[in-house]
Amino acid sequence: MISEYMKVFLEHEAEVKAKLASYEELELWSDGYLKLARIIVETLAEHYPKYSTPLPELDPERIQEIDWGNYQGTLLYVIGAEGYQPSEFFTMVVDYGSCSGCDTLQSILNEKDPVPDLFTLCRNMLSSMHKVEGGLY
Repeated sequence: MISEYMKVFLEHEAEVKAKLASYEELELWSDGYLKLARIIVETLAEHYPKYSTPLPELDPERIQEIDWGNYQGTLLYVIGAEGYQPSEFFTMVVDYGSCSGCDTLQSILNEKDPVPDLFTLCRNMLSSMHKVEGGLY
C-alpha cells in the first residue's frame, strides 16, 4: 500500500462517494472494476500535491486492464504516471467471481444503498496498489 496516496484518497471520501452515487444511478457497471480504478486514479490525480513528494502524479487516461480470467479470475491494472512516455508505473490487483455470491462488486450492487460498500471496495483496491520497481535505462 502507498500510504501517501491512501491519505489523499481518504481525505476526499465525500467527493468519491458522490462520484460513486452518480455512476450507480446511471447503471454504468458493465466494466465496473475498471470504473472504480478510474475513480481512484482521478481522485489522486486531482488532489495529490504535485511536485512536493517523491511519488508522481497518476494519469487517469493511462489505465490498462489485463484480464485472463473466464467467469472468475484476477484483474491487473497497470497505471502510468503523467507525462510524455512515462517511466513510472503502478499496479492494482482485483480478484473477481462469476456471481453475486463470489464477486464483491456484484454483491454490493445488489444492496439497497451500495455507495458505502463501493467506497470500501475502492479503498481495498487502492490498498493493493504498488509501484513497479526496476527497469533498464
